[in-house]
Amino acid sequence: MNEKSTAIRVGESGPRDLFGRTLRTVAILVGACVLFVGTLSVAAVVITNKAVGERKAAGVSDTESVAPNQPALSHRPQSI
Repeated sequence: MNEKSTAIRVGESGPRDLFGRTLRTVAILVGACVLFVGTLSVAAVVITNKAVGERKAAGVSDTESVAPNQPALSHRPQSI
């Protein structure tokens, strides 16, 4: 065997090797995206919950926070 044919065989990668490397790369990229987006989602939920807070935290009761019922139209007696 000469040196030229040995160099070609060492640098050669078959289709199975390429498929395996591609599959592994795709799995790593999808996992990284899921981890990144999941972390951002959890952070957004925590920040939103802290910003909105609880309803009674401001010291307003449920009856004070609801507007009183007002009729949409005033009642006018009809003239004949």
